[in-house]
Amino acid sequence: MIDITTTIKNQIQLVHLEETREEFRATVLFRRECINMYKGEQLEYIEHYCHFSDTKRQAQMQYSFSNITQKIINRVCLTYLNIPSRIVTSRQERYNEVTKGKRSVMIKLDRYSELLDRIGLKLEWNGKKQVIKYRPIIDNIYFEYDQYGDDVTAVYFPIFPCAKDKKDKHKVMYEYWDMEHRYILDYQGKASTHQEDYGFEDDINHYGILPVILIEKDGFFAKGLINSNKMINAGLTQLNELTKFKAFSVPYATGITSDDKIEYNVDTFLILDSGEKAGSIENKAEIVSVIEGIKFQIQLVAENYGVTFNWSLVGNVSGFSLMVQNVELYDQLKLDNEIKQNWEAEIFELENKIIEVDAKSDNYGKELEVNFVEYKVPINNTDADAHENHLLLTGQTNPIELMMDKDPDLSLEEATEKYNDNLAFAKKTTTANTATTTNSLFEKINSGKVNE
Repeated sequence: MIDITTTIKNQIQLVHLEETREEFRATVLFRRECINMYKGEQLEYIEHYCHFSDTKRQAQMQYSFSNITQKIINRVCLTYLNIPSRIVTSRQERYNEVTKGKRSVMIKLDRYSELLDRIGLKLEWNGKKQVIKYRPIIDNIYFEYDQYGDDVTAVYFPIFPCAKDKKDKHKVMYEYWDMEHRYILDYQGKASTHQEDYGFEDDINHYGILPVILIEKDGFFAKGLINSNKMINAGLTQLNELTKFKAFSVPYATGITSDDKIEYNVDTFLILDSGEKAGSIENKAEIVSVIEGIKFQIQLVAENYGVTFNWSLVGNVSGFSLMVQNVELYDQLKLDNEIKQNWEAEIFELENKIIEVDAKSDNYGKELEVNFVEYKVPINNTDADAHENHLLLTGQTNPIELMMDKDPDLSLEEATEKYNDNLAFAKKTTTANTATTTNSLFEKINSGKVNE
């Protein structure tokens, strides 16, 4: 029988007690709302803001939404779109193999850490595939801190119960870790009698550190973004209503008895007796003004995140112009990358522990060098060609590096072979009388006279 301390029991019980309290419940609900908005599950929030007492009109309402939340979050989280280089001091090739599942997970963590106050990342060893598994914990996760609020001392989060615990009527269980112990507990803080079904053969934390890493940027929710998205959705839905009622007018007539029959049609000439009047009531809604109001909301929330939103962007725009317009975003990226260096260091420490304890292998050294690939502004083809030619002719790069830059999956050998094949093809198909700038450039590079 596993002995669970009173402190741990109280911690688990406290979580469930707090969930019944209004303030804590509001936080849980808002976390769920943020996730739903990001995923595009926004209908229920539109219905809350666009409601009529007329049930028939409510049923006929056409809802519209724009997932500005996802668009903005994805736009500002650019660090992991290009794979950073991670250089270790031992067994580099093997390290790359066991950590190959990290890229997509880090993109997800980057985005959700921008959306939510904090999330977690659990590392596990997949013995079958001989790789490290990276498990994001997004919905609900609870951290305990030291007396200064700096270092995490324990973590617990809800998980699905195993088949045996389901038979015992458990709908949710908690996985708990501190620096010394690990348990699977129910909501009352009692240990499951089926620990082995969760992969726990004992209650000892063999790593000596938490296998779950705190992923946090600033500790705040994206409340402004979520609220703006709801306002935009309400405006779009109301715009549908205005457009619908603006499309027709309501006919009326006065001085006519109920027995009179009036033929109302586009090809009918209406004759009225003296004292009778007919006309139509038109909707005076300013649809253009409503549209401009929605545009303003979108532009405002974009600028709050350092993103420029141009409605009238036509034709090619220079890369320099785009850089100037989004300078605030790129400055923020540099600050964010400093935070992510800390993430990477903690993840690397845990990766080494996983390899030592679970894989029974040597670690990858004590040092990890992470080089984030600088995000490059999209530019038009003319600017791109001119910039690449400048880099080539000034010796700052070579064609093989450019090929690998455009296709990160290419190895050095593959890029070199492809370059030689392309060069041979160009020489074969181009006559001496029509020698191109490209061939001239190739010749300079091959001869080492790129600066002439």
